[in-house]
Amino acid sequence: MKIFKKILFWSWLVVWATIPMLMGAFVALALIIAGKKPRIHYNMLTFEIGYNWGGFSCGFVKLVSVNPSEHLSVHEWGHAAQMVILGNFSLLLVMLPSVIRYWHRKWIQKHWREKHKILPPYDSIWFEGTASQLGYKYLLGRKYIWKRKMGA
Repeated sequence: MKIFKKILFWSWLVVWATIPMLMGAFVALALIIAGKKPRIHYNMLTFEIGYNWGGFSCGFVKLVSVNPSEHLSVHEWGHAAQMVILGNFSLLLVMLPSVIRYWHRKWIQKHWREKHKILPPYDSIWFEGTASQLGYKYLLGRKYIWKRKMGA
């Protein structure tokens, strides 16, 4: 049953989310040509690049900082699950807003130290929180409870 679920997941991802899958394939190809060696982690082609920046997933490819936390790896897998659910619409509904939100938060942290202290938790917006919830539920079989303290 487990193998059937994996086959169903990946075939649905290839058929329903063709654009993100192709984008991920191009990213993987470019990184392999650049000499980066991937590994398979949570059934995704994973590249560890840089330090302390977070992660990005596109189709079956996941880019994360070196030595990622379990939460980051599970969260990025959750974005792949969102791609299965939303298909090509995930580009506009999840991926683009996620990238914009990440860089907006980085900009606030760099330029406005006072406002950085009142930023809501990263998973407090639906597309980030849902990614974490999906990852924890389907990869680890447990419920994800995010901390509601400010500035996390």
